[in-house]
Amino acid sequence: LDPRLSSATGPITSRNITVTFMGVSASGLPVRFGPSVPSITTNPGRAVHLEYTFTNMSDDSVFFRAVHSIMPEKVAREFQLMQCFCFDDQTLGPRETRKLPVYFALSPRTPQGIDELTLSYTLFPRDPKKPIPVSAKEAN
Repeated sequence: LDPRLSSATGPITSRNITVTFMGVSASGLPVRFGPSVPSITTNPGRAVHLEYTFTNMSDDSVFFRAVHSIMPEKVAREFQLMQCFCFDDQTLGPRETRKLPVYFALSPRTPQGIDELTLSYTLFPRDPKKPIPVSAKEAN
């Protein structure tokens, strides 16, 4: 067994995978947001930390939920999201800017031949008075 292929020996440094970050706000949601870096190169098994900066462009408070997606889809189950602003509803006060963290790692089981993937977020407006049917943590 090749020891470089075991997560027990640490990151699988022989594999570089580039993760690109994207995001859009649903129409009518006055929030601008973006990652601290446009992309990173990482190895399966290595934890990655970055931040997204959110800015409310309006004079009113905004309530929203971020929904993430991973492409290509066959990699999604190997994308381990450990901490994410998408786990909870978010609130920004008028003209507020806030940085929120994201921690993730790619599983050592990430399929061979995958050397690029995209983590994308879509922000949706939320009515803070209405509960959502299932939390994002339970859905992931």
